[in-house]
Amino acid sequence: MEVIIIPLETKHLGLCIELDQNVFKGLWTKAQWESEIRDPKRICLGAFESERLLALCSGWLILNEFHITVLVVSPLYLRQGLGTLILSTIIHRAKIQGINKIILEVKETNEPAKALYKNFGFKVTGNRSQLYRDGSNALIFVKNLF
Repeated sequence: MEVIIIPLETKHLGLCIELDQNVFKGLWTKAQWESEIRDPKRICLGAFESERLLALCSGWLILNEFHITVLVVSPLYLRQGLGTLILSTIIHRAKIQGINKIILEVKETNEPAKALYKNFGFKVTGNRSQLYRDGSNALIFVKNLF
């Protein structure tokens, strides 16, 4: 499998929505995805094989921090290193832009995601009660870059 990581553009909007629907059953609306892709204060990357979007990661640049808003891998491509690949790429891009801290939230029951973030040196710094639609709690992870 030959995967490339590229910035997401408006032409990828339908693929982002499709992946979102397949995994999250509609995390964001079409307008929210458009805003995520178009806003220059965000980094949005997609992992592609040919024309297929296999994974994506996106986040907001806020002062000297980067807040990851979504990291998702297609269920058909789990456990193949795509999460590691796209997370390492987005961290590299954040460093280039002078970011010194990365923050994200993850469902406290999502063991694979928690393991991925811990492998990258993220530390749990807090939690948010009942953050998700199903009432699940979130853990707040932080990684200091410098």
